[in-house]
Amino acid sequence: MLEYLVSVLTLGAATAVIVLGLNVRWGLSGQLDLGFYLMVAVGAYVYGVATLGPSNGQGQVTYILGLRLPFLVAILIAGAASGLLSLVIGSIALRRVRGERYAIVTVAATIIGYSFISQYSPLFDGYNGIYGVPRPFAGVLNLSAQGYSNFYFVLEVCVLVIVFVLLEMVRRSPFGRAVKAVREDEVAAAAFGKSVYGLRLKAYVLGGVVGGIGGCLLMGYISAFNPASWSAIETFLLYGALIVGGTGNNAGAVLGALIVLIGIPQLAQAIPVVGNDANALPAIENMVIGLLIIGVLRFRPIGILPERKTMSGQLPRWMLHGSKKEGVTAERSMVSPTDAVAAPILEVRDVRKRFGGLYAVQGATFSVQRSSITGLVGPNGAGKSTMINLISGLMSPDSGVIVLDGEEIQGRPLHWTSRRGLLRTFQVAREWPKLTVTENVIAAHPDRERESLWRSLFARRSLRRSENELEAQALATIDRLGLSRVKDELAGSLSGGQKRLLEFARAAMVKPKVLLLDEPLAGVNPVLAQEIAAAVEDLRSAGTTIVIVEHNMRFVEKSCDTVVVMGQGRVIGEGSMAELRQNEEVVEAYLGSGSMA
Repeated sequence: MLEYLVSVLTLGAATAVIVLGLNVRWGLSGQLDLGFYLMVAVGAYVYGVATLGPSNGQGQVTYILGLRLPFLVAILIAGAASGLLSLVIGSIALRRVRGERYAIVTVAATIIGYSFISQYSPLFDGYNGIYGVPRPFAGVLNLSAQGYSNFYFVLEVCVLVIVFVLLEMVRRSPFGRAVKAVREDEVAAAAFGKSVYGLRLKAYVLGGVVGGIGGCLLMGYISAFNPASWSAIETFLLYGALIVGGTGNNAGAVLGALIVLIGIPQLAQAIPVVGNDANALPAIENMVIGLLIIGVLRFRPIGILPERKTMSGQLPRWMLHGSKKEGVTAERSMVSPTDAVAAPILEVRDVRKRFGGLYAVQGATFSVQRSSITGLVGPNGAGKSTMINLISGLMSPDSGVIVLDGEEIQGRPLHWTSRRGLLRTFQVAREWPKLTVTENVIAAHPDRERESLWRSLFARRSLRRSENELEAQALATIDRLGLSRVKDELAGSLSGGQKRLLEFARAAMVKPKVLLLDEPLAGVNPVLAQEIAAAVEDLRSAGTTIVIVEHNMRFVEKSCDTVVVMGQGRVIGEGSMAELRQNEEVVEAYLGSGSMA
């Protein structure tokens, strides 16, 4: 009985590492990779040919390398091979492909890999695969069969623990928080300066490396591998394990692997089999797993162990303690030190944007002075939101020039303009729903070096200090905006007005040169509207220049120094509200004779 239990748990440890790798891709970064088992297979194959020795004298068996490397060296090489393949596939698939099309690309890559490996015999002996792979340290330890089984189980558990701890460090780190922000809303993440492609690619490669290591452990256990070992059902079972255990939670990934991939196959053996079909038992196992997945999705879609919140006061100990500094270090403001200079901080010159045969913006020209509040108003369809999209980099103009603090920015992507100090909000608040309010505010901070994967693993001391300081700064900002009661709540559970205030809290963490607000009062009750107006003034007082698209004309008249009026894609008026009331074109197009009475 003990021998059997050790054998089962050894397989469980290997599959748990594999599911952890998938959890990086799907749970942490939200990438639905339907071909993940290709990474497992590459890790297993490369580990095999790195330890099997030359193929000479083994009949018709052929494969590459044929080395006799030590276990640790071979597992590192195999993990690197899976990571390199992930880099190649990810650099192609992640740049422009999203959603279901991305999933189709991963399936296509797996079909290509499967076909090539199974048909090209010199690589890994084609469809026959490789076998007889030596078991790690077996020739050194001189243990009995059961003694070696116990040793290999302990070895796998040690690897599992190491992988688990490292991935927990990643999940709780600034890098992990940034990846989750991209997972939740990539447009909002880009608006705060995050490289969506770069973060996703790093997570994709990391998941591939972990999957490859899991393949190594699997090869060390079964000593053989061929294309029949990684059919489509294998990837489906991995996803089943994550769904049952809980996506985004490393502990859930391990639990799901033990339940779905180990526990159910053992329980299925107790179910009576009708007939003598050799395939009946695997079919029963798959049916039971399928029913379990359906049940979990129906009654507990978050899984047994759902993704955990990293709330204020509950950050990892290595991040919350150990800072030798007292108090909070003042953050470097992105606001230009030359605020007093008369030159405009933002200039729009003859900008045009056409959709099909219609111009949304046609020859718009205006400027924004430093440390001012400028209103951008006009009737529906005037081109206001399109203009905000063009300035921020969400869209590229067909022609024209946009200058931010002396630098042309037209055509630059959203994350690039954000890093230059231009931040924007959206008509519908775009929070990161499965991050807490505190995490949302901290994640907005524009320190890209702090979000490095390398620092997440190997620069813990400096991260410890910066996380302490940023959390204190975020909590102070949250308190100023009246969100302290919900600081540990998931941002997706907030009311519409609270989400608007959260946007201002994130902006306060960034301290941008220019902040573009797209209808900040839309759907907000009068009390919260007053708080938002106060937040706008606070940001202006801190040196941020603000451009507001807004239909609430009383708010515009009270808050804005200058108002730019657009109509049919053109700027038809610019000045104070008193001046605009004397502009017949503006009155006729938008204000109306009694609109401000």
